[in-house]
Amino acid sequence: MTKTAPDLRPEGWDSASASYERVIAPNTARYAEDLLRAAGVRAGERVLDVATGTGAFALLAARRGAKVLATDFAPEMVRRLEARAARDGIAGIETRVMDGQRLDLPDASFDAAASVFGLIFFPDRGAGLREMRRVLAPGGRAGIVAWSAPARVRVVSAVSDAVRAALPELPSPASTPPVFSMADAKRAEAEMLEAGFRDVRSTTLDHAWEFPTAESVWTDLAPASPVFAAMLATLPEEKLGRVHRALVESLRAEFGAGPVRLSGEAHVVVGTR
Repeated sequence: MTKTAPDLRPEGWDSASASYERVIAPNTARYAEDLLRAAGVRAGERVLDVATGTGAFALLAARRGAKVLATDFAPEMVRRLEARAARDGIAGIETRVMDGQRLDLPDASFDAAASVFGLIFFPDRGAGLREMRRVLAPGGRAGIVAWSAPARVRVVSAVSDAVRAALPELPSPASTPPVFSMADAKRAEAEMLEAGFRDVRSTTLDHAWEFPTAESVWTDLAPASPVFAAMLATLPEEKLGRVHRALVESLRAEFGAGPVRLSGEAHVVVGTR
């Protein structure tokens, strides 16, 4: 039986949640801002955040005055969102542990729904999109954010490139990794149309991710990914050192001793029920 990849299991995200909250969430908040504007989220609206992670979109929507339900299948991610909202005094967020492919929610109960770098990991994205549409009121808006092609998303591909360079003996992935499963904007639009959305449109944008040094990409970024964290944890010390050196040396060759800026191109895709 094939073992499910760490980024498709709740415990994979739970184990990465601390690093994710510290490193990933502050950066994904910029894409969440883009989606808030594209979906036209307004104060007083009922908003669903699917696969919320540590809640970048949910927190921003609540600060805007929306009434937010944030869901995720990883309990520790949800717990961290709850703690952040309490710490910052942000009201208007309800949380529930829930699979976005099978939402335990009534029909037509939200004005807007969103998933920022979440839906891309769903084994059945069609089911996730249909569920988002089902829970929207007529005229409600849904939006997703998905990574572009690997060459334009070095914040994701830098570590995998280092793994391939240092360990060429490892087999290549048999299929496109989930993180890049919606890299084609036109295909992402088509999937929303197939789920029944109308007036679907996409925008491609790039937010650079900055790290103080090449070494910090290794210490901060790698542990925040369930896939890399799980894989690197299984490597013997010698092979782990090879990957470490390959990453740091390649980044230093490009950026020197100063800050490292890695591309983070993504698509914001929105549609109407």
